This record gives sequence, structure tokens and C-alpha cells, in this order.
Amino acid sequence: MASADEAIAEIEGRRAARKAELDEQRKVQLALDLEQLDELELKHGDNLVVRINVDRYVPDLPTMAVFRLPNPAETKRYKAQIQPRKNGQPGDAIAAAETLGQAALLYPEPDVFTRMCETFTTLLTNAAVTAIKASEGRAEEEGKG
Repeated sequence: MASADEAIAEIEGRRAARKAELDEQRKVQLALDLEQLDELELKHGDNLVVRINVDRYVPDLPTMAVFRLPNPAETKRYKAQIQPRKNGQPGDAIAAAETLGQAALLYPEPDVFTRMCETFTTLLTNAAVTAIKASEGRAEEEGKG
């Protein structure tokens, strides 16, 4: 029977090999994602897209999602949805953010993004909030805020 030290070394070796393989897969996916990001920045403008990285690699999912900044009509609709209702009920900020995020999604394809959101449950809301903040910053810079 192997000693505890040998067993630990063997287990740690297996773990390290598995993690190295996952890291290599992550790098391959990141290269694909960065290629898409680069194309979208060229198409829409570097300052008009928002990249949201996910916090860990999951096989068969992108390492990021990319959104365009919302247009003025989308921003107005978002702000209207988050305002308190006439009956005093608060607006639904999460639903408003998710609607905005879906409208502004550039990458990945919607079906893949849906799978991402099942794994990274706050991704859509975080992306929409980030995009709206970036959009408001742009409007202030342009003197429209």
C-alpha cells in the first residue's frame, strides 16, 4: 500500500494535469473570442462595444460576451422601465436590464448566450448595467447627459 505522501502526490499530479488541459482549452477558446471581439470593435467602433468576461472557464462556452452600447431609444425605454409606477410599485430594474442586454448582444450567438446565462446567472444583468453606464458616460462626454 502506498504511503499517504505518495497518494497525495499522485492525486495532486492528476489534478495538475487536468487543470493544465483545461487551461489549454481556455486559451484556445479565448483566442477565438478575441478574434470575434476584434471584428466587432472594427465594425462598431472600439468605444462602442462592451466586453464582459466570465469568471471561470467552462468547456464549450465562450470566455466572454460582447455587447454594443444601447442606442438612445433603448436607453430611454430602460429608464422608463426602472421608474416607479403610478401606483407606487417600483420598476423592475432586473427585467429592464435583461431586456436591454438581449437587445444589445453581439457575441456569442443567442443560443450559446442562453447556455452561458444558465451557468453565469448574473451575466445578462451585469452586462446590461455595464453597457448602460458606458452609454451614460459617453452621453456626458458628448454633452448630452
